[in-house]
Amino acid sequence: MPRPRAEALAARARGEAPGLLSAADALPAQIVAGLASALPGDARLERLSIDYARGGTLEMHVVARDAAAWDRLIAQLERSPEFRDVAPGPETRDAEVRSAIRARWAGRAP
Repeated sequence: MPRPRAEALAARARGEAPGLLSAADALPAQIVAGLASALPGDARLERLSIDYARGGTLEMHVVARDAAAWDRLIAQLERSPEFRDVAPGPETRDAEVRSAIRARWAGRAP
């Protein structure tokens, strides 16, 4: 194995790799609490994935009652200091708005 690759793998194993977020820095309970504070009453989280290897990248599957609730949800996530790089994905708009949102966990606000 080339030396730089071996060094990168060793750093990652020690939790020192750039972009690697430890579970202690992003406890699922902290992330869910942050999301709960950002979710308007007329939107709900259906599924959450946390990718620690990609720096705490979150994928949230959400449902909002209507377009106004969807807009509030996106605005609140973007304003929250706990989330960054908020990127709404494709959405379906039947009676409700359903979509996946990607964001990165920035940590609990002090």
